[in-house]
Amino acid sequence: MDATPWNALDAMNGKTTLVLLVGANPLPNYLAAATLRPQRVLLLYTPETMQPKDRLTRAIRDRLRIATVDDHQVEDATSAKRVRVACKSVFSDDTHLNYTGGTKVMAAIARMVFRDRGGLDRDASYVNESDGRLRFDDDGPSRALVTDALDLDTILALHDFDKKLAKTVLANDPTDTDAEAVARACLADQQLALSLYERLTRPGDTRARGISAPDFRACPLTDPSFPGRSSVPGADWTTKEVEHWIKFLRGTWLELWTAGLVRERAGSGASVHVEVNLTRETREAELDLIMIRQHRLHLLSCTIDDTIDRCKLKLFEATWRARQVGGDLARCALACFLSTHDADKVRADVAATWGESNTPTVFDLADLRAWQGLDQTTDRASLDRWLLS
Repeated sequence: MDATPWNALDAMNGKTTLVLLVGANPLPNYLAAATLRPQRVLLLYTPETMQPKDRLTRAIRDRLRIATVDDHQVEDATSAKRVRVACKSVFSDDTHLNYTGGTKVMAAIARMVFRDRGGLDRDASYVNESDGRLRFDDDGPSRALVTDALDLDTILALHDFDKKLAKTVLANDPTDTDAEAVARACLADQQLALSLYERLTRPGDTRARGISAPDFRACPLTDPSFPGRSSVPGADWTTKEVEHWIKFLRGTWLELWTAGLVRERAGSGASVHVEVNLTRETREAELDLIMIRQHRLHLLSCTIDDTIDRCKLKLFEATWRARQVGGDLARCALACFLSTHDADKVRADVAATWGESNTPTVFDLADLRAWQGLDQTTDRASLDRWLLS
């Protein structure tokens, strides 16, 4: 971090208007505005980015409290001439240009027009997402992106997602201690996890089956009693509490256990969310685990499946969701029960599809066992590397 205090007015060099180029992912634009804190924002957008522009406008006004947000449409983002005309009409002596977003043509032409109209290098900037800093074209001191106003709700709003209400927490719901106990048992014997899933799932279906308390009590890990509890299920448990435990033992213990590790490893500056239910244009999605730290969203998908095809499908779906929710800044991973040999096949299949910085990560059964410390030594280095990516 820089020793000098951050002063947005100094960064703007007295300019009051910040010009942003709007692309499909409005998050870098939002971060630039949050860091520079101008008096006025002007958004250059195209017909294709009208909706991201509208969402960005609302976020800047409502969350950053910048009241004056104007916009100007570029009719054709692939036309250098039309981009040049649009830029000439909005650039002034009071302009700071951040050219992170938009198309390559928009960024290149906007920067040239800005220079030709007398714009100084110190008044042009871009977001460098790899190190989370705002950089200036005069090669002056870069600054860490200001992320105090960035949380899950803001990220979802920027990318057109609505968050459904979280499930009601009940008195006898599984705890982190329960998740730790199940993880210890199931990672030591992966067949135990698969047995629990099968016994609590409808035959020929993927949904949890209705089950009586005696049958539930006869499941592995619940007979004669669950570690640390006198009885599972308790005699006074409601139907909902039993349903929550059935879901937990069918596999969400892995999400809860992993979330505890992520909170521990990521530190106090991160926010961790489990079982996030979202809607977008009437379509629903459930995200197993999301962590937000500084400018980046990490999405972790969890499954006790040990088959290549299903794990690969789950990884591709999670990667797509991560980009939908967190944009190009997002990082994605899958925690699963694949053997290292099979996981290497999945890793090879996805390695050529993504760039080095955001290639999805696969945590296999050996990684999970190492996190738990089942082979004498606890080793969470693989998790730490992903959290820092």
